[in-house]
Amino acid sequence: MKTLILPVKQKGAALLIALAITVLAAVLAIQAIETGQLDMRRSSILIRSDQAQQLALAMEDWAISLIQRDQGDPRGAAYDGLEDIWYQQLPVTQVTGGTISARLTDLDGRFNLNSLLDVDGITDPLALGRFRRLLGILQLNPVIADQLLDWLDNDTSPQPQGAEDDVYRNRQTPALAANQMISHVSELRLLPAVDAVAWQRIEAFVQASPQHTASINVNTAPAEVLLSLADGITRQMINSVIRQRGGGFDKLSVFLQQSVFENINIDPRGLDIHSRNYRAIAEIQLDGEVSRFETLLQRSGSVYHVSFRRRILL
Repeated sequence: MKTLILPVKQKGAALLIALAITVLAAVLAIQAIETGQLDMRRSSILIRSDQAQQLALAMEDWAISLIQRDQGDPRGAAYDGLEDIWYQQLPVTQVTGGTISARLTDLDGRFNLNSLLDVDGITDPLALGRFRRLLGILQLNPVIADQLLDWLDNDTSPQPQGAEDDVYRNRQTPALAANQMISHVSELRLLPAVDAVAWQRIEAFVQASPQHTASINVNTAPAEVLLSLADGITRQMINSVIRQRGGGFDKLSVFLQQSVFENINIDPRGLDIHSRNYRAIAEIQLDGEVSRFETLLQRSGSVYHVSFRRRILL
């Protein structure tokens, strides 16, 4: 049998081809491994995301159960205040792969932005006056009130210092005024006069209940909101009222008849001692990844429903 002897050049070419095939095979193998690892990472992220979502839903059940327990108590059913059992934080709790913590707070201690218009879409002068005073107390631009009215109303005629479609069309990203109720307070950031500083100041004092008639709970309202209820109210008056308030007034009349308000005319419309809107925040940590969820709850008698739900981008 004869042995085939290749010329030196052919031997070199064969070695190069063999080397190229080996390198290509190695590259393909590495790519396959990396693709598999990427798929595994993607799957892991999806699983974590789903787990976090399920825990957030469990947090909603926890929040509703707290409110129900409070409403089942005679004192809790009589009025809502800052010492109610629902006004608390769920301590950091261990779960499989991480932890969850949550906090339930009342929203009716805040000014309802949607109350600026009544059910017929007409400006409510009482609510507007309170909102203008709140802006002044927070040292914010008063034009925010007019801009918000234009954002809410269903016409295209701007308020004296408002902003309608023409203003939003000329932005870098063209848009239109919503011309409907706000679904979340973060919509305020879309108003020309609400920059990051203004938003940081006002966020904790406003809510966006879809109920035009959602009243301010004087038992849970912070000093700034109480100051905005009528002309002539001073910080000293409110400090005295808050000391008297304790866990809450059992009747609205008790609040209105506080001696410090003797010469102040506070309109009782839009005020209450009960809460029907709540906010639950859950922070979930799974495998080192942190997720935060927000849920807005509404109570109507013994019925509860979610009016808004979102995952907060960190």
